[in-house]
Amino acid sequence: MDAQSTTIDWLSPWLTVWVSPRTTIRKIVDSDPHRFIVGIAWVAGALAALNLEGINSAEVPVNLTGPVGLSSLGSIGEALFAFVLGVAGVAMVYLLAMLYRWSGALLGGTGQTPEVRSALAWAQVPAIYISLLGVIVAVAGIDEPTMRTQLRPAFSWWALVQAALAVWAFVITLKMIGEVHRFSAWRAFAATILGGLAVFGAAFGMLLLFVVALVIGRALF
Repeated sequence: MDAQSTTIDWLSPWLTVWVSPRTTIRKIVDSDPHRFIVGIAWVAGALAALNLEGINSAEVPVNLTGPVGLSSLGSIGEALFAFVLGVAGVAMVYLLAMLYRWSGALLGGTGQTPEVRSALAWAQVPAIYISLLGVIVAVAGIDEPTMRTQLRPAFSWWALVQAALAVWAFVITLKMIGEVHRFSAWRAFAATILGGLAVFGAAFGMLLLFVVALVIGRALF
């Protein structure tokens, strides 16, 4: 009975994440914040590679011939590209978890790195669904007339649906980060902005140091 109950508990988050992100991530982090995070992050990154390939193909006019962009990689190349983006997705979740734990703590958050990491990973579940739907739309050719006949299509119903789902997926991310830090989604948004500014500042600082070192080196030698 306990095993069956556990199975149900770990199946339900894949659906409840859409409508109850706060409750969902709270149950996850209270149970096991490490579970499935690597797999979810990798799959999300790999599917993003497929979406990039699909977008690349859709933006090429039908009167053009020859390999263009990602399509020129071939099957093996595209598989490697998907694998690499999957690994990058995992690395990004780990790096952003440390960053948002720090920025969230500055704003009064109490979430620990494993909890923030779990929130970031599970927040990508909607993106996985969106990517899978995109693959189905592309394979079935449902949106084919508007996506592949013009460089910049005037209308694409799937693009509108995708944009709406992407906005809600972003809201889900903020709600989950807010829940593990035990503050509002608005404060979670501020934490992500603060984290982004910190990364930008660090990058700018390193670039400035490099330029100064280069100038000093040229002056001395």
